[in-house]
Amino acid sequence: MAARLQEINRNPEDPGRKRFPSGIHPAWRVCLGCALLFFCTTGLIANANVAYQPYILSLNGFTNAQTSTLMTIRDLSAFGAAFLTSRYYRRLSLRAGMALAGLFAAASMAGFGLSRSYPAYCAASFLSGMGFGFGSMIPIAILLGRWFHRRRTLAVSLCHASSGIATLGIPSLIASSVENYGLPVTFFGEGLLICALTALSFLLVRDRPDGILTFPYGQDSGPEPEPPSGKRSGIGGTDWFLIVPALLMTGAVTSVGFGHLSMLAASNGFTERTAALVVTVAGLMLMIGKAGFGVLSERYTTFRANRVFSAVLLISLAAFSFPIRSTALLLLYTALYGAGISMTAVGISVWAGDLSAEQDYDRNVRRFQVAYSAGCLLFASVPGILADAAGGSYLPAFRMLLAFAACSMLIVQFLYRACRKRSR
Repeated sequence: MAARLQEINRNPEDPGRKRFPSGIHPAWRVCLGCALLFFCTTGLIANANVAYQPYILSLNGFTNAQTSTLMTIRDLSAFGAAFLTSRYYRRLSLRAGMALAGLFAAASMAGFGLSRSYPAYCAASFLSGMGFGFGSMIPIAILLGRWFHRRRTLAVSLCHASSGIATLGIPSLIASSVENYGLPVTFFGEGLLICALTALSFLLVRDRPDGILTFPYGQDSGPEPEPPSGKRSGIGGTDWFLIVPALLMTGAVTSVGFGHLSMLAASNGFTERTAALVVTVAGLMLMIGKAGFGVLSERYTTFRANRVFSAVLLISLAAFSFPIRSTALLLLYTALYGAGISMTAVGISVWAGDLSAEQDYDRNVRRFQVAYSAGCLLFASVPGILADAAGGSYLPAFRMLLAFAACSMLIVQFLYRACRKRSR
């Protein structure tokens, strides 16, 4: 197969060369398949499902700490799954393994629908973490790395943006469905949606370009692109003592912070419907911001894009650190936060690419994602614990996230400069 591909590559007129009458390279269909899966395993499981939290809290009589612990269990499972992705995908192809991850996510929704006690909710949370972990950006980033010779950052950003789509109106639909039909029916309906989208993703995704006698996007068009800053000389051994803490804090800022937005709104005296609207606004800006981050990075380098998005993120977290009484201000700060964390969400895969030598890309994507997942796990319960200690207020938790965001971005930008100097 490899020899045949080389022969076809040397001869553009070879009849074995794939033609694309539609003008759409298969890499973009693979990107769409990855986006659909990410919509399910991250958009629905980790983002939109935060709209369930106030209902789980009130309808089951759980404490704030217990509700946050459900996120801890999910993130513990996701961390274990992310840690085991190398073995998991050695036994299964990327295509089959990603589809199975989607089925784990669907099964978790069925588990939530059947839950009638706290231990049952814990078991369903563990199952959702398996879908979240095995269907994370680790396999997707590796797959897109195979399919995209150019525009990899844009493709990764578009896939990430799909998770934001899950928050566009879906939290409000969840709230309406729970109030009209109850929690179990809503969970079952979401599980069926995940099954359908996972099946469509499986039809679109292929493991490698050479499996269909074609080439990665951009490989056979024009001169070799100049590597991004830091690509030629990746992070060294001592750099890991800096990047790992930064990724741990990034996990808290992105996943844990987003997961407690509805609780922040509720603790400030807003209704559950307003809390669901907050998640929707954050998701909309998260989706737009992820695509924007990819475009800005492609045009002006990731180092400059980091500056812009980190400033927006710090402003929003500083605003969340004080009491909010106006709905308009709450939504404004939420929009800024959603745009800001689009950088930290996409950044894990993009930073792994920019701060790694090409031959280390697959390995470092796994390492970055595992460290990020560890941050989600370590801090998942902290906001609930701090809220219980502060009489139900989530302000101390978001002050902690503000400090985390400032520290992590200083470290990332420092490493970008260090890698750029070493590559000269």
